[in-house]
Amino acid sequence: LRFAYWHEQFSLGLLASARDRELAAAIASLIDVDRTGLTLRASITVEPRYAPLFDVALELPGDWSVTSVIAADKPVAWETSGSSPKRARGGQEDDPRLRVGLRSGPTQVIRFDLAQPVTPGSTITVALVAELHPQKWLEPEGEFFTVGVPAVRLVGATEVEGNVIIESPRELEMRTTELSQDLDPTPPPPGPTAADIGT
Repeated sequence: LRFAYWHEQFSLGLLASARDRELAAAIASLIDVDRTGLTLRASITVEPRYAPLFDVALELPGDWSVTSVIAADKPVAWETSGSSPKRARGGQEDDPRLRVGLRSGPTQVIRFDLAQPVTPGSTITVALVAELHPQKWLEPEGEFFTVGVPAVRLVGATEVEGNVIIESPRELEMRTTELSQDLDPTPPPPGPTAADIGT
């Protein structure tokens, strides 16, 4: 705040308050799809602003089983809220090969404390691995199994950017059913692609 004055008898009052903490998150998710189910590997880089960060809470669909959480390259113990999967039908109702599958339903929250607080302007990277093994996955042959792509969210984030990569063997056919307006398809990176992997 800057002011100019021409008379020394001016009056000026100030109001001061600590800013609420803001969290910026960059989230990269890799989803491997194969004949046994799906595996999610997410990398979340968190930057607190205006106040330190002492713990982390991540939200993801409740039907995924978290198998590993690593913060700052060290495994951490986490607490998980319970939830159950929800079944529904996908968006391409006119395709007779689509059948009822697993869709995103209730969510779960993964919470853990940090070994050391993250100061404003610094970052910490969290790696999360989760799996989904639906019953009768890919059965019978020739039908599509509908499953919601999991969204990993940082609870309390005020600024988010991210990307999602989905990979599968070429023996599996994949389609998208519900592409929201806030998703932009991105081209694959340059260079050769493994012969047994499709994206």
